[in-house]
Amino acid sequence: MADALRNILLGDATFHKDHGMERGHDPTELEFLVFLTTQSPSAIESEAMRLAAQADLLLIKLQELSKQSHAAIASSAVCHTTLCHSLPALACRTADLQNAVSRLEQDTISFQISNSPSRLGEGSARLESRQYAILLLRNVERLVDLMELPTLLSSALSAAPPNFSSALDIYSYTRRLLSIYPSSSLVAGVAQQADQTILRMASELVFALKTPSLKLAGSIRLVGWLRRILPDLESSLLGQEQSREAVLASLFLLSRLDTLVKTLDALEPLEILARHEREIFLDGGDHTTMPSVPLTLPTPPLQAWSGCQHTERYLKRYIEIFREHSFNILSMYRGIFSSIPSVQKTAITSTCTGIDVSDIDGGLSSEGLSSPHLGLTSLPSYIYGMIFETLRFYLPVFQGQASRESIITQVLYCAGSLGRHGCDFSVLLADIGWTGNSNPTSDDRWAQLIKRHRIRSDRLQSIIGSTP
Repeated sequence: MADALRNILLGDATFHKDHGMERGHDPTELEFLVFLTTQSPSAIESEAMRLAAQADLLLIKLQELSKQSHAAIASSAVCHTTLCHSLPALACRTADLQNAVSRLEQDTISFQISNSPSRLGEGSARLESRQYAILLLRNVERLVDLMELPTLLSSALSAAPPNFSSALDIYSYTRRLLSIYPSSSLVAGVAQQADQTILRMASELVFALKTPSLKLAGSIRLVGWLRRILPDLESSLLGQEQSREAVLASLFLLSRLDTLVKTLDALEPLEILARHEREIFLDGGDHTTMPSVPLTLPTPPLQAWSGCQHTERYLKRYIEIFREHSFNILSMYRGIFSSIPSVQKTAITSTCTGIDVSDIDGGLSSEGLSSPHLGLTSLPSYIYGMIFETLRFYLPVFQGQASRESIITQVLYCAGSLGRHGCDFSVLLADIGWTGNSNPTSDDRWAQLIKRHRIRSDRLQSIIGSTP
């Protein structure tokens, strides 16, 4: 029926001409005609309105789509207008590139022929320089890492707290590279910078050895780090007659003795007052003027300036600091330097028993802290000289028996503490005497006090030893 209807519509020449239809079989037309045959007359009458509505809807959608895409379409149109100029330029550049590739290929072949080992010969400087440049290019990352070693070493030392172990590992790696590549100027320069940094580290370690609150564990670590550094510094520090352990031992003793001296020097305000009391005692009269003391210290009232109480305070504090630091020096030395021959360790006992008090002062004036060969055998002579000189200077000030016995008892306890390491100097106290006092009774009383103290100490040791 749809075909018959189509034939009727196409058979009208006027309709055919007006609508520009051609005779043929269009599936869309047939589908629409089939749709019309299924509709009622009223639906067919409203079909024109439905088609008009759909046409309006399609127009609205086309307008929305054109509104969204007009910018891209306009830009594309502008770009397409430049194609007439861009395509010829691209073709020209492509031709230039082809010509350049051809020339590059020819130059490469020519370079390869002119620089071949067969033409230049083995050992040519030009060939070696090229090989060296190629080798540097291949190892550029490793070279950069090598040049960063001094920076890493400085960073390890600048950390808080300093990482000495990592710094020593980096330094050992640098020295190992120098031993493998001794002719490399780059490795030599890096090793030189590392040496300068490690010298700064060594000075920091020595400064840390002078810390007043240093304990055995910390001193063992510091000496261990110095022991790792010393083989690289031994050319400037060691002589043929010295071993590394002897140098470390002397360095440790000098550092700790320097700490002891500086700690005792901190008692200068009390020492000023004690010296003023000694001057009063020697003049045999009263001074109305006060000694010059630092402004940071409160000036004592005049009524409190009597007797030898400042001298007693100074001596007791001096002896306590001396006992504590001297005992720590000997204890840490014995705990750290266990590899020192036993002769050097046991020689200190003979030094304590065979030393003369007059020789102590001579040793102080000639050697002191500046001696580079200071060992444990010469340590007692120095520390004895320190305390004996102070005792000789201030003991004559004490006139009361109780004050004298208090000071000498504290000195004997100090000698007993050092006696645990074989440095008991109580036998030498009898030779000091009372400077400026020739009364033999005083000397006898001094000797009796020493004997009573030794008897009490022996009893106390026996009681402690018998306790289970």
